[in-house]
Amino acid sequence: MGITALNFVDIADVERDAAQHLMPSEKVAFALKAVRDLNLFTDRRLVMIDQKGVTGRTTEVTTVPYSRITRFSVETIALVPEVKIWTASASEAIKMVVSADGRLRDLNLFLADKTCG
Repeated sequence: MGITALNFVDIADVERDAAQHLMPSEKVAFALKAVRDLNLFTDRRLVMIDQKGVTGRTTEVTTVPYSRITRFSVETIALVPEVKIWTASASEAIKMVVSADGRLRDLNLFLADKTCG
């Protein structure tokens, strides 16, 4: 089975699905979606929404505050572009296979601002 790449999507297209996972004043800067998974880069944190099982009834929501990110990498020119994020408490990186898109560079700058700024 192959790896499904996350695609950048317009924020307006995922607002309804994302609203229940966001704080009232939280704003989404980038949204990446696969078939049933949704990753949101907000002004406060990374939110990864993973629908599990055949029916998708079980949903796992993982939150990573930007303050807990120790390093990251964004591979933009590759056969399979990838974003890797390491946190203070995990030995393995969070890996996201992302479709080739000009917004990868914008995401890189966004993460740099949130983690280094």
